[in-house]
Amino acid sequence: MYLNIMVDRNIIEKLDNGIDVILVIEIQGALKIKEITGAKLIYDRTDNWSDLSEQFNTNEIALINNADVAFCTSNYLYNNVPEGCDLETWKKKCTLIYTSCNKKYEVPTVKKYTTPTAVYAGVGIKKVNWMMFAVLAEQNPDWNFKFYVRDDHQEINILKGISNVEILPLIPEESLHNELSKCHIGLVYYKPSGYTDGMLPLKVYDYFNARIPVVFYGCPELREFSDCCFEEDGSINLNDILEKRVATSVYDKYLNSDINEKLQQIEQLGLK
Repeated sequence: MYLNIMVDRNIIEKLDNGIDVILVIEIQGALKIKEITGAKLIYDRTDNWSDLSEQFNTNEIALINNADVAFCTSNYLYNNVPEGCDLETWKKKCTLIYTSCNKKYEVPTVKKYTTPTAVYAGVGIKKVNWMMFAVLAEQNPDWNFKFYVRDDHQEINILKGISNVEILPLIPEESLHNELSKCHIGLVYYKPSGYTDGMLPLKVYDYFNARIPVVFYGCPELREFSDCCFEEDGSINLNDILEKRVATSVYDKYLNSDINEKLQQIEQLGLK
């Protein structure tokens, strides 16, 4: 049995490979389950949480100290050891592994929108660079832009009134996959910060599942995916990105990486 700790989730699920993975938030509860069941404790370090409370940082150190293995989901997170963590413990327990979605969809068969369409889908609000989205939309009047977001934050108002922008409510994963697959480019525009420096957004894998390239800003980890992720430098041309026609096999190699790599690492570390 494996106890998989992820900070921002609180669900229990059975993976297709038959291994039970329990995702919990509260450290004491996780340690109690480990004590009772003898489960192997896995910590997924998915974000740079240094701006959060001191209590959270204390809990993260406790997680690392008690974990059998810790997976860092970006180079930034792997290379930046949490303050207060013993360096030898870090080197012994931590490894880099990119996190993708558990579910891989088949190559989309839905028909693309007739007008070239770029899309952003996500729950994050404050980290998003809405101003740059507005500029991008206004500079590309021959494109449509769809935003699947929570429409309850003042910053989003900058997009309202732009003729080629559509603000839509969040929808379930399967429906979202179909909608993303109709689009041509996925967007990730963030405000640069220590938090976004360490991020590898899960939405990127939603775009990969839709087999669409990604244009990004303020998320340097995406430079690792340069064959299908393209960085905004102030002069990016969406039509040029579209003409690159990224092969399906490029997306597939990233979609296959997550859980299989985790299991291989667990086996190599002698945790099975």
